[in-house]
Amino acid sequence: MVFGVHRPNAIAELVRILVAVLFVAVLVAACEDKPTLTPKEFVERAEEHRQKGQYRAGVIQIKNALQQDPNYVDARVLLGRIYLEGGDAESAEGELFRAKDLKADLAEYAVPLGKALLQGRKFQEVLNEIPVVDSIPAAERSAITVLHGYAHAGLGDAERAERHFKTALSLNASEASAYVGLARLAVAQGDLGVCPAS
Repeated sequence: MVFGVHRPNAIAELVRILVAVLFVAVLVAACEDKPTLTPKEFVERAEEHRQKGQYRAGVIQIKNALQQDPNYVDARVLLGRIYLEGGDAESAEGELFRAKDLKADLAEYAVPLGKALLQGRKFQEVLNEIPVVDSIPAAERSAITVLHGYAHAGLGDAERAERHFKTALSLNASEASAYVGLARLAVAQGDLGVCPAS
């Protein structure tokens, strides 16, 4: 009679244990079916957020990528761009210098890094850290040459600045920022006959 009284309770307890074990197994299987995103996928999502102006969301995605791979160059470059476009030039500078140290392609980081340095009024650093090399496409060389023009202007050398802006236009006639640079120099020098391209 004693065994007869306790046996149903024992069976019920066993059933509860089996159900719990089965529930845990289902959860584990579900996690295995949905692995975390790869660093590349996080970067792709970050780029989508950047294009929409959702900079904070983009930063979160990039940091997820960097948790998996701290030396992921594309992530460092994109993070620098996002910081710059979001108004944080100092953080952009730091990330883009990390990308440079990780041997990122000059064409990928040079222009955003130059812009970040100019915003920080680090004119000599623009000239020292961002070379103009023939191995990159003409459009990128033109953009870097413009940055050098603004750096020279910031250092008070209007003649060199003008020369760089004109060189940039010889490389890429549609480089709008070069026209803007020439216009600013013209206004500063009192030559109102020179106007930027519309």
